[in-house]
Amino acid sequence: MFTQGSVMPELPIVLDINERRLALKIGSDANDKDAVFVIHAWLNNEDRDAKIWMRVNHVLIELIEDGDHRIARLPEGILRSGNNDFTMYCNLELGRNNSVIVNDVFLEVIFES
Repeated sequence: MFTQGSVMPELPIVLDINERRLALKIGSDANDKDAVFVIHAWLNNEDRDAKIWMRVNHVLIELIEDGDHRIARLPEGILRSGNNDFTMYCNLELGRNNSVIVNDVFLEVIFES
């Protein structure tokens, strides 16, 4: 696994084929068996062929389009309380006309009983 940089950048951030590390800290909900986690990411890209991936604690997940943003439901048990390893990247080389910029990332927790 290749991760670009060792310092957590702030959003917005430009994506390319190299993984960009972002901060992802979770409370005790990470250990709740009824918690379902969904990541939402808002991008600026107009290129609908762009594929966006993230890696959470070494598990690769593809974000899919959902209206004006991308989402991914995280597999059960991959998050842990405290700091989590979270990176994002895409299938496009960095260029002037095809920049993919992540403007915001939101983690939704749904409790199913």
